[in-house]
Amino acid sequence: MISVTDKPKIAGFVACFDPKGRLLMGQNKDNQWCCPGGKSESNESPEATAAREFFEETGLRAENMGLLGSGQGTRGWSVYCFKATVDGRQEPTGAGDPDAEFKTFRFVSEKELKDLDLKYGDHDVVLGLLGLGPRQPDCGPADDED
Repeated sequence: MISVTDKPKIAGFVACFDPKGRLLMGQNKDNQWCCPGGKSESNESPEATAAREFFEETGLRAENMGLLGSGQGTRGWSVYCFKATVDGRQEPTGAGDPDAEFKTFRFVSEKELKDLDLKYGDHDVVLGLLGLGPRQPDCGPADDED
């Protein structure tokens, strides 16, 4: 029998772009920025995790989702990042997020992204997977975060 401690630790994130090619980032309560995403629920695939977390946190439906990359994160997390788009007609809002994780959202250019204070390794992971910097997939949500 597999115990709860044997359950794989999977996190899914979405690198979502608007029609202008800007990346959606959310600012959390600690004033750090990250892509929407979080922990998987039982028997949930990484893609389903990313899509669910993206919708919960932004109120938007990710379109054209495809795996951007994955890596081993900290504390034993397997981190999956998916690239997606939104049509740009709706603004993201955290109104439906049960954790109320984000204070605000904004779409940022490549230049703006490099200047943000990014959370738990997103800077290296996102920039690396997008071909904009070194790939150091060492992120994963803290044990008490979604």
